[in-house]
Amino acid sequence: MTAIVMVVGSAYTVSGRLSWWEAALSVPMALLTASVVLADNLRDYEWDKAHGVRTLPVRVGKDAGKAMYAAMVLLALALPPVMLWPWGLLVEASLPLALPSILHVAEVYDLGLRRAVRFRFYVTIAFASLYAASIALAH
Repeated sequence: MTAIVMVVGSAYTVSGRLSWWEAALSVPMALLTASVVLADNLRDYEWDKAHGVRTLPVRVGKDAGKAMYAAMVLLALALPPVMLWPWGLLVEASLPLALPSILHVAEVYDLGLRRAVRFRFYVTIAFASLYAASIALAH
């Protein structure tokens, strides 16, 4: 949500008008950045639950949290091609980085903590760069 407000606020500051389009364009990046926080909360699930820290995964359950993480990352990747056809397809180049991260968070494959954090970082940087290029080329 914060990412959406930042983008819409910046667009308003520059253009002097509010636009639903800027809000819509901010959703994929907002989903991806929020997924990083969710992944960290999933990593700390056992400790948080034992100590009464009511993060989203503790509230909805670990399996639901893992499903939410996968859905957020995949939706972030699915939206740009729909919104910015055909240039939005550029973000799909970050999919090979996203899949190991999804599998790690889902506990299907163990990357190790350091590699998992690096993959989430790489996914975010690759996605943001490709998404920015898609937006620039589409307009």
